[in-house]
Amino acid sequence: MDNTSLLTINRRLSSRVLSLSALREHVEQFIEIEPSSIYLPEGLAPEESDSSTVPDVTLPETEEDWQEYVGQFKENNLSSIYQPRDPFVEEVVHNAAGRAREITDKYDFRPEVTPKVVIMGLYDFVILCVHDPFLPTPSQSDSAVRVLMAGQQPSAQTGFAPSTASNGTTMLLRYASLFGLGYAASTQTVLRGEVPDPDTTTSSSSPDNFRVITSSVSPEYSVRIREQNDSICNAGSAQYTGWLDVGPKHLFFWYFESQNDPENDPLTLWMTGGPGGSSMLGLFEELGPCLINEYGNGTVYNPYGWSRNSSMLFVDQPVDVGFSYVDEGYDLPRDSYEAAVDMHRFLQLFVSEVFPEKLESPFHISGESYAGHYVPFLGAQIVEQNKLYPHEPQVNLKSCLVGNGYMSPKDTTFGYWETLCTTNPGIAQPVFNQTRCDIMAENLPRCMELYDVCMEHPDPAVCHAADQVCFDGIIGWYDNESSTPGGRNRFDITRPCEVEDLCYIEATYIEKYLNSPAVWEALSPPKEIPEYRMVSKAVSDSFETSSDMMIATSSLVQYLLANQVHYLAYQGNLDLACNTAGNLRWAQSLPWKGQAEFSSKPLKPWTSVVRGKKEFVGTTKEVRVRVGDSDVPSRFAVVTVDDAGHMVPQDRPDVALDMMVRWINGASFD
Repeated sequence: MDNTSLLTINRRLSSRVLSLSALREHVEQFIEIEPSSIYLPEGLAPEESDSSTVPDVTLPETEEDWQEYVGQFKENNLSSIYQPRDPFVEEVVHNAAGRAREITDKYDFRPEVTPKVVIMGLYDFVILCVHDPFLPTPSQSDSAVRVLMAGQQPSAQTGFAPSTASNGTTMLLRYASLFGLGYAASTQTVLRGEVPDPDTTTSSSSPDNFRVITSSVSPEYSVRIREQNDSICNAGSAQYTGWLDVGPKHLFFWYFESQNDPENDPLTLWMTGGPGGSSMLGLFEELGPCLINEYGNGTVYNPYGWSRNSSMLFVDQPVDVGFSYVDEGYDLPRDSYEAAVDMHRFLQLFVSEVFPEKLESPFHISGESYAGHYVPFLGAQIVEQNKLYPHEPQVNLKSCLVGNGYMSPKDTTFGYWETLCTTNPGIAQPVFNQTRCDIMAENLPRCMELYDVCMEHPDPAVCHAADQVCFDGIIGWYDNESSTPGGRNRFDITRPCEVEDLCYIEATYIEKYLNSPAVWEALSPPKEIPEYRMVSKAVSDSFETSSDMMIATSSLVQYLLANQVHYLAYQGNLDLACNTAGNLRWAQSLPWKGQAEFSSKPLKPWTSVVRGKKEFVGTTKEVRVRVGDSDVPSRFAVVTVDDAGHMVPQDRPDVALDMMVRWINGASFD
């Protein structure tokens, strides 16, 4: 331990992901710590007790033995922290028992270390530091502590605090999964048990004609689902709507079977960005099988809908977005990681028990804008959970495709100058005059420096200060004149805004339509949803309390590529909000094995059939590189689309469908 400067046992995927070999090293070091060295923040420590409160250290054997052991440990030592009989707490104990058993079996630990292994299962992460002048000491402010905590703020829920342990080691410990205090962030919540037999899944009918499917392995998970006809969405295939209920959280979904081959075609998830944007925007304005009509009172069939060749799942997430909701008194997610945990729960149940025929189907995650955060976080969560729990229901993730994604705020901001001060987006004249361009160029170095500080120390206060400097010096020169009727349009620099915020009139029509009596009767939203709203300000405000909006997701994309999950970044060239210049810069600098080859390649034109004739529609480059020991090369690609803005499927629907079908089928863009 004396040679360890900073040791992190961290199951929270943010800036790093631990390999199993690294975990083993950390486990072996952890179990050598004296019990007196383990520090718990005030109010979160186990009660003082004699040896009679520690269960027998005889090594548990069966799953039931482990459940009983961990449960007894919790009752004896943590009763003041955990609320008794809370279903979430029982799940935490269940998960902890599984982790403790897995680690003990894997490394053949001796019985006397069993209590420490259980502690590891119950606590989210432990940071151990030895005398290091660059690390915070107990006398420093808790903002320095938050720097080590990857952007998490100390609070009644998280309980961050420093202390000096008796052996001279400065230790920090964050207590995880205090569901009784409202922080639902247990990172290892997965469906328990083997992949269920759909014949044994509990199914019932509710008074409002929903079929209720209760998980056979996690009874607190259930889905309310009903089939829809073409009266509210002219889809051309079977379609279903409903809610996933996980405790106080309720996620709305709209599912369309493939119009081509529902049994064998892949499954693709779509998530609109924001944070706080409803995925109904993507469904009814861009790539769904039906689109809002020109009057806002119905839908029309979309011949370029992505369900032509894939089953499509649209989910309003995080909770409180669109038709999704959270029970009163419970907190909203504050970052993309918490949202990913909820979505992974959703997907496990969806493919294992609601539509078990899709369990083995290739699965793709798609989205746009802030989905540049949502998608990598969810993808990494899926990969991690599949690895940790190979006998649990697996989500067969194959690729991610993100349109005009917000992967790197720093690079996106840098791209403002090129987008507004050159003709590179495909426009005749630059948008800004030389005076404005000079001001922005002068402010860029300072902005880039502050972004780096935010990434190195992802404290919300630090990151919000950096964001303000960059907005005032660069972004605001355009954005302060946008998002009002007749004003500039962040999503297409060649068009004015038609309405406030989202700029496009279709968004207003969709909101009106989804609040209509016909749709309300068909969907039967519960009383907790007074009306449908396209954007949730509450979710946006909640994310503002963390540093999520200012950090890049590069390390997560790198993790996905290292695990043979392909990644496509496609770009409408007329977008400013998540511009092509910035995302090309991000893609070139992404640190992974394929970086050198990718950055050495020039962009080349690609063609698509438009109105019956093949024509150039944009540029592309990609690499396929074997990473690690896998024989499957990881594919990384950038595709740009001319004459399209932030929402490529809206502006170039035929090209977008061609691109999507090529990608999920592994075809080249050359």
